[in-house]
Amino acid sequence: MEKHITGLVVKLYIAKEIGDQLMLIGGQRGATLNINLDEIDASSKDDPDGWANNIGGQRKWDVSADGAYVIGDKGIEALEDSLLGEHTQDIGRFQLFLTSPSGTVRTGQATLTTFSENAGHTDLVTYSQSFNGAGPLRKIESLPDTFTAMI
Repeated sequence: MEKHITGLVVKLYIAKEIGDQLMLIGGQRGATLNINLDEIDASSKDDPDGWANNIGGQRKWDVSADGAYVIGDKGIEALEDSLLGEHTQDIGRFQLFLTSPSGTVRTGQATLTTFSENAGHTDLVTYSQSFNGAGPLRKIESLPDTFTAMI
């Protein structure tokens, strides 16, 4: 018998600095993880019958999430404040922790590139955010309570 998993088990947590408690981003409705591999064209005139020949290049990853805005949520406030604060080389940089359906956690450094709020006339105020990975994405066995090291 097949086992199906709902998206309710996938949650996004953030930490800004080593020693910080992980913050769940409140009101989450959706989260998307993309892992991509760039291709490098290794084709030449010698390739049989004119077929392209590609090899794997750089890997990259990104996460986007959305949800219902929760007043006073520490995670949402940290995201917004990171883009409104002083402009430094670490602006918008977080350690992300994304729980997975298998029970493992994917984690990596990422930069918040978009933080949007939508205030429709007849709907809840919602948010969306996008992060681009800055280095490797790793799997760890469980969600830690605090951010203890660059993973």
